[in-house]
Amino acid sequence: MRRWEEAQRYFDLAAALAPEGLTAYRELLKIRLASTGDTVAARRYVEELPDAVPARLRTLLDSEVAYYRGDLQGAGGRQGRVAPPVGGRAETFRAGLGEAHERRALLYHLRGEGSLRDAYADSLRMSSQAVLDAVAATPGPVQSGVIARAHAKLGLAFALLGEGIHAAAQGNTAVSTLSIHDDAFAGGDHLRDLILIYTLIGATELAIQELETALSVPSPLSAAELILDPLFAPLRDHPRFSEIVASVS
Repeated sequence: MRRWEEAQRYFDLAAALAPEGLTAYRELLKIRLASTGDTVAARRYVEELPDAVPARLRTLLDSEVAYYRGDLQGAGGRQGRVAPPVGGRAETFRAGLGEAHERRALLYHLRGEGSLRDAYADSLRMSSQAVLDAVAATPGPVQSGVIARAHAKLGLAFALLGEGIHAAAQGNTAVSTLSIHDDAFAGGDHLRDLILIYTLIGATELAIQELETALSVPSPLSAAELILDPLFAPLRDHPRFSEIVASVS
């Protein structure tokens, strides 16, 4: 919703309650980047973290800052430790591996390392499809957010694997299953994924259209992210990009 001060207050509390957990510190770092776009201040935030924060978390946060500063080699640590897939067939069903494979696949895409991108993207595809298969095989109600997220991540996997039609279909299914109007936070994440899918498959005009929607309502997407995140670089030459970003700056 881009209410940065309020968000920071709650994540400061979360960090105080769980000083050894990554989530609160990563979100606080993202808030600083999203609200100001100042990577120097973000780096200083990491340097000034309390001594109670473990070194491994500092390394992950350092890598996060490196990513948004355009240092893709230094950004490798932001993915955490995850074994590379073997022939695209990694252990994709353990908790958290889907997100790790997504991060790895996107980073290797940016680095131009196609074989590693494809291996991790295929693991993301399998883990996302496994969720949808489990839902189909399980009677009873299932949260729409679970289904929407699986479709969104399956769409990203297809986009990274060069299967544009399947990617767009899955991304649109995610947005229709749980829209930004139904859930501003989770729905905003799915819309961001759809924008990224369109960007990855070269459908720039469609990406810009969805970007206008995402920034016209409260959502997690920020102008600073669009400017800093290298994944959105292909959109920055579009004639309307600067005007859209300026509307929320």
